[in-house]
Amino acid sequence: MGWNSWYALGKAKGWVITNETVIRATAEKLVSTGLAAAGYEYLVIDDSWENTHRDPDGSLQANPLKFPSGMDSMAEFIRGRGLKLGLYTTPGNFTCSGETGGEPGSYGHTSQDVALWVEKWGIEYLKDCVCNTTKELRTHAYSDMKAALDKASRPVVYECDPFMDRPWETLYDVCNIWAVSDDIADDFQAWTTQIDTSYAQAINKHAGPGHWSSFDYLQVGNGGQTFPEYRAQFSLYAILAAPLFIGSDVRTIGSEALAVYLAHEVIAVSQDRLGKPGLRLWQNETSKSEVWARPLYQQPDSGPDCAVVLFNRAEVMQNISVSWTELAALGKEWQNMQLGGVRDLWAEKAVGLLSKQYMATVEPHSARMLRISLLR
Repeated sequence: MGWNSWYALGKAKGWVITNETVIRATAEKLVSTGLAAAGYEYLVIDDSWENTHRDPDGSLQANPLKFPSGMDSMAEFIRGRGLKLGLYTTPGNFTCSGETGGEPGSYGHTSQDVALWVEKWGIEYLKDCVCNTTKELRTHAYSDMKAALDKASRPVVYECDPFMDRPWETLYDVCNIWAVSDDIADDFQAWTTQIDTSYAQAINKHAGPGHWSSFDYLQVGNGGQTFPEYRAQFSLYAILAAPLFIGSDVRTIGSEALAVYLAHEVIAVSQDRLGKPGLRLWQNETSKSEVWARPLYQQPDSGPDCAVVLFNRAEVMQNISVSWTELAALGKEWQNMQLGGVRDLWAEKAVGLLSKQYMATVEPHSARMLRISLLR
């Protein structure tokens, strides 16, 4: 969980406000809003932090106009707020930033970059994004970077994004996080289509502890969706065990967007220690309704728990149900169940019992997220 500057600080405008003043203010806001305490611990500075050239010794420092105090000072400030710094690079010669045609990438400088960024600055997250490179070069470059990170003195979460190369298969042992697609617009149709496509390709069957599918950064409050749609997206990310990264400018975030990001009981499902992604139990393409479920860690001396999402893609309100028969798809321990307690995770309250089935009314383009705990 964390925050990333890619959408938050203006991808379309070339990230002109990605600078140390804004990043410091962002770090402060992550703490003061309670987001850091809720688990959003990584602050990742995406493209455009870099200088326009490498120093004579080959090192790549921060752009002195944007970060006049240097990235080592920036890293110390972020650590002082209890956060972990992350940076962006690319396996090619140049990054993807548009206005200058790209800043230097890490090609040919992998070990040197790790020595500076990890050992001296203390970064704990590295995003390595496809840009200005070939498939053959990419495969070796990601493996080389992973090898360098493995030799570092501190653990670093490694996000690699060559989605077109199917990294969930080709780079499984390399990536901690992989992108399942290119950038996703802040749009209900965009993210639902992405989930359908990735689910049809069985991408998420590869996900689990240490290796996660990224469905892109959340843009809650950026204006492309209604808040019921944002809550539905957050619910699906949680059921899919996707990383939760804020792609909103938290310096100006509104209370309704903040409430989505701080949905503690939904976050608990996202970060469940069992680490098993959810399944789609059924989908009705005619009514545009569906049900997802995810098994959760079972406490000692207790029955199994699971999270369930009742998802309504339609333009009209619908009643959507889930039954014990359907939940049996989660595993043999879910067979022959008789009674379960049902808790609404957005409302944060108990809402009833599941005997044979549980039914709830779901608003258009919305989701109800439940936790079902076995009673007998």
